[in-house]
Amino acid sequence: MDFKNNFNVKKVVLCLLGVMLVSYGIAALTFFSFGNFSFTTNDKLGGHGLFQLAGNSYNYHASKSMDLDGIDEISIDFYSGDIKFNNEGTNSIKVKVDGEITASNAYTEPELKCYKEGKTLYVELTKKHMGFFLNYSSDIVANISLPTSYKNSLKVVSSAGDVNINGYELKNLDCKLSAGKLQMKNVSATTFTYKNSAGNLNADNLKTRSSNLRASAGKIQITKFTGDIEGSNSAGNTEIQYDKFNNNVDFSASAGRIKLTLPKASAFKLDAEASAGSIKSDFSSININGEFGEKTAKGEVGKSNNMIQLKDSAGSIEINNIKSN
Repeated sequence: MDFKNNFNVKKVVLCLLGVMLVSYGIAALTFFSFGNFSFTTNDKLGGHGLFQLAGNSYNYHASKSMDLDGIDEISIDFYSGDIKFNNEGTNSIKVKVDGEITASNAYTEPELKCYKEGKTLYVELTKKHMGFFLNYSSDIVANISLPTSYKNSLKVVSSAGDVNINGYELKNLDCKLSAGKLQMKNVSATTFTYKNSAGNLNADNLKTRSSNLRASAGKIQITKFTGDIEGSNSAGNTEIQYDKFNNNVDFSASAGRIKLTLPKASAFKLDAEASAGSIKSDFSSININGEFGEKTAKGEVGKSNNMIQLKDSAGSIEINNIKSN
């Protein structure tokens, strides 16, 4: 080996040795700064990493309250924990957060904020931490006392947790969940917007003028529903049962069943397509054509301008009446 090649090999070896020493240094700094490593995984929602730091558990409690004078919208944004709305109070919102948190020494406890900007009231639970290797999990619940006299707009954002809303009449309701279930009962809203990356929607007696529903992986189940619907479900079954029907429906699914149940006296025009699945209907005037894999259903029930458009790429479509349900 000549001098030039020998010199290049030495350079490579020295570079690799330098990278190794720097890596050991970072590992040692992390170890001594943040605690002892644990080689167990954290199965709780919110846990991170294959190699985690030993953590400490402690109880967390926080509360805030603010009056609702001049508020047109309430915006709730929680990084973690279940959110439960309670029909309590008169002209103020009260938020109480309780639960247990497990975290490494590098973690600082959450911060509950409640403040106004213009005509919007913000309620936020934020997480603060340092470092890259953190052992973190939480089991917390937020109880939000909101009087039923509040009838303006409500926006709820939940990164990891279930949301429960019952007994409100709102102008606009906007719910965005990353991983969790949305449960609603006896709720009315002029417009309802729903988006969920991984979780279910269960609603009973939901009254709207129009709804926009977007689900990536989860079930949508609505009973005693009114209002127009536009939306999609990428991977999950969708079941919508109307209490009264004089509306338009435009809904698609990539994988999962679409089941639409209507009052027997409903009138509408239908345009449905199931790329790989079946189409069934209790309404005899609807014509279903095609073989398996390319079925379409077009028809008109009664005389109406109401339009139902359904499309399912990999699943079945059912259009039934309440009598047969």
